[in-house]
Amino acid sequence: MSILKSFLTFYLLLQFQGVLCQNPHNAIHLRDRAIKHLDNAPDSAIIYLQDASEILKRNGDIPNYLSCQHYLIEIYLYNLPNPVLADSLSQLTWELAQENLSQTEPTEAALYALSAIYRGKSFIERGEFTQSAKFYETGIRIMEGLDSVDINTLVISYLESGVAHRNSGDEIQAIQYYRKVLQMKKELDKKDHSVMIQANHNLGVVNLSIKQNDSSLYYFQKTEELLLSDTLVIDKYFKDRHLHSAYRGKALVFIVKNTPDSALFYAQKAVDLLEKKNGPNIISYAYAILGEAHFINQNLTEAKRNLKIAQDTNRSSGSVRFRDKELYILNTLGNVARAEGEFSTALVYYDNALSQLTPSSQPFSSRSTASSFVIKSRPLLTITDKVKCLQLLNKPKDLHLALNHIDLAIDLVFELHKSSVSPYSMLNSFYNLHTLLENGFEIIDNLMTEENSQEMASKAFYYMESIKSILLYTARIEQEAKMGLPDFIRSRESYFKQSIAFQEKVLFHFQNRKPVNSDKITEIKEKLFSLQQSFRRFSDSLESNYPNYYKQKYQLELVKVDQVQQALLSNQAFIQYYVGGSHIFALGVHPDQTIFQKIPLTDSLFSRMELYLSELSSPNFEREGFEGDAFYLYKELVEPIFSKLPIEAQEVIIVPDGILSYLPFEAFLTSLPSSEEPYSKLPFLAKSFAFSYTHSATHWFVQKEKTTLGAPKQWLGFAPTYKENQITKEVAPLALDRFLTRDGSVQLPFAHKEIEQISQLANGRALYSTKALESNFHLQADQYNIIHLATHGLIEDQQPMYSKLVFTPEPDSLYDGYLHAYEIYNMQLPADLVVLSACNTGIGKLEKGEGIMSLSRAFFYAGVKSLVMSLWNVSDESTSELMVYFYEGLEQGLSKDRALQQAKLRYLENQEVALKSHPYFWAGFVLKGNAEPVAFKSPMNTWIFGVLGLLLLSLGAGVFWIWKSRS
Repeated sequence: MSILKSFLTFYLLLQFQGVLCQNPHNAIHLRDRAIKHLDNAPDSAIIYLQDASEILKRNGDIPNYLSCQHYLIEIYLYNLPNPVLADSLSQLTWELAQENLSQTEPTEAALYALSAIYRGKSFIERGEFTQSAKFYETGIRIMEGLDSVDINTLVISYLESGVAHRNSGDEIQAIQYYRKVLQMKKELDKKDHSVMIQANHNLGVVNLSIKQNDSSLYYFQKTEELLLSDTLVIDKYFKDRHLHSAYRGKALVFIVKNTPDSALFYAQKAVDLLEKKNGPNIISYAYAILGEAHFINQNLTEAKRNLKIAQDTNRSSGSVRFRDKELYILNTLGNVARAEGEFSTALVYYDNALSQLTPSSQPFSSRSTASSFVIKSRPLLTITDKVKCLQLLNKPKDLHLALNHIDLAIDLVFELHKSSVSPYSMLNSFYNLHTLLENGFEIIDNLMTEENSQEMASKAFYYMESIKSILLYTARIEQEAKMGLPDFIRSRESYFKQSIAFQEKVLFHFQNRKPVNSDKITEIKEKLFSLQQSFRRFSDSLESNYPNYYKQKYQLELVKVDQVQQALLSNQAFIQYYVGGSHIFALGVHPDQTIFQKIPLTDSLFSRMELYLSELSSPNFEREGFEGDAFYLYKELVEPIFSKLPIEAQEVIIVPDGILSYLPFEAFLTSLPSSEEPYSKLPFLAKSFAFSYTHSATHWFVQKEKTTLGAPKQWLGFAPTYKENQITKEVAPLALDRFLTRDGSVQLPFAHKEIEQISQLANGRALYSTKALESNFHLQADQYNIIHLATHGLIEDQQPMYSKLVFTPEPDSLYDGYLHAYEIYNMQLPADLVVLSACNTGIGKLEKGEGIMSLSRAFFYAGVKSLVMSLWNVSDESTSELMVYFYEGLEQGLSKDRALQQAKLRYLENQEVALKSHPYFWAGFVLKGNAEPVAFKSPMNTWIFGVLGLLLLSLGAGVFWIWKSRS
């Protein structure tokens, strides 16, 4: 009886406990207990969360049920990794959130946002970074719209979204999120420095990925300083783990900078901080970096030993982040094998490395295409290393296989473009591709003698086109695609661009103002961040809502060599250059033939190019040095091509590269003159050929196809007046007015004369002094087809977007009198010709493949077809004279290149002072872009049309009178 009584008592207790467990309040209690066990006992946390979830599900409490599921996802992602289960749960919670939660009610909206973010976390583990970034964007957008939001959750979302964006190729967005975290320092708990440390570390990582090595080193150093600070209380495990990451990051920077001792020092410090509780991902990566550090120190034995440790530790069959580390390990092992002369072994390593980026069921092979890779940006370095290995084998079949791999690399870069990656990422990809293509040109040169040279020349042409100003070309395609969008969409885009440009200008102003107002700068940065986020979401919506725009935006069609041949006239020749590390490759195209030339890039040739530019751009006039360098460069760079061109070729289109982008070919000498001859009598190349320059054959071809010589064009000219100290840049004192340059803070008397004389040739609109305002440029420039700016120009070499043209200052205005490059980028200027009659307008930071980031590039981006620009500080007086001659040539109907050639020759003929015939005074201006003729209304044309109009009116009146009389 007692046994039965005890059993009944126990049964009743169980039933009562079961009733209690069904209570939602107990479910919340179970969830809270689970949270306490997340880090130290995740198994127990899972049991509590599953029990709580079951109760909440039965009671229909979806919000709290989702909260429990989020914690479970967290455990399966990080504490007890189970990517498949985490993915399944994240998909379930996202679907439930979409079906059951409001995006406006604060509590539900917060859970909705978290469901999106956890879905993003799961996609990161799968390596689908673009998808991950989209879910993070959804979650962040909702959280930012809430009146009350958990700041720490938002900040963590910024950090994780930055990781997703960085890995998807959008470094700009990643940097913006990390910087936003640093700006929110005051809003965060002062005791919690972890997010600040992570933000600095992540900025180090992203700057390293875009080859901003010094910035990367700064942020890793900042991370280290925060971790070692005596004033901060930081958990030891967190401190050691992130200190390890900082050392690891610094080691990678020094590997990239090829500083072996420093790389090895920090790589070893990172390994020394490892503990058993570190995950295999961290351990393997640390030993892999140490292995590469030994490799660049040429210690191949230690390199292999550490790489093998890394490989044994890494779980290559795990999540994508493990496969990513396996790629790095295998690629470095391939490089070690190649250095040892074990080429076959190296090739196996490279293929296995590439297989880490393809689906497990589809290992890399010679049949793999760009679509075979899960992540498009990763394979480029491995392909480059494999091509080097195949090149060392030097057999025809290996060389052809190498070319096939180069073709694959080009396809990968173009696929990256379709993923809407950031310009930083694209520049980084083009930088890697640029390095790879030098091997391609070497291979083509080797195969030229054994195979069809025309086929090899066509491939060389395609390679050159694939890296020449692609970002600029695709930007123009996108602008044209937007012309098919509704007017209200384009107006909205214009609002965003103008607002962002204005905030950037205000930020620049306050950052350079003394004393520095930190609070104001933070306020402006927050406005700018908010605008950039809104514009980004607006731009993303266009691709999904307007499929025709999306399709046209990514129609990247490079011109072929036979198309260029058909478009060239018999008196024209087209020459492309590629500047590599050890050779310059030139490709000449004429309607009747193509010419491929390999030119050794010796120290002597490089130094001569630098000296030539220095001798031209400064009025020192050391005649002997200039003449020798100008003739030497002609013999090395030009004659090998020109000597094989038909004699009738008189107009030459040049696509420069590297340092050649700074050099005016017109001032090369075709022979070495005697010292008695005046400058005006020297055999300048300009006397034999009319030159124009272009970004690429594709740019030239597309502009030529679209050019029509229609109605006369309208002309707009500016000649500002300056106030004292408007331009703070110092100007060297000049003895003679004729040396006055257009980059100083003084008035430009000949600029006014220049505009006045040209306005008499072109019946457009001339704006002087108080009318030559930046605001007038913004309001009127898009209404004119020829724009002439006779102004001061100020160049920022390291920050080319802040280079500017200087207008008359405007008191009490939103405009500060400085037209910055970033403002021009955000304008629409469909002009046939812009003349930048100022200093250094074609000079700026050189980016491999893309060319010079200058003021002139900004105008091309805005839609201008051609520019006359300067390559150094130009003289005020001689510029004025040269420009008038140029317009007189245009009025006669000459093509732009012929008009500029004739202007230079007339200038040389008319100089009474022999010194002013030096190329410093006339060779600095070059034509870039479309060279077709451009007509404009001259006063004479207006008078003729007026007389003809009166005659026609009189004739019409006479006919009407006769008809009226007869009727």
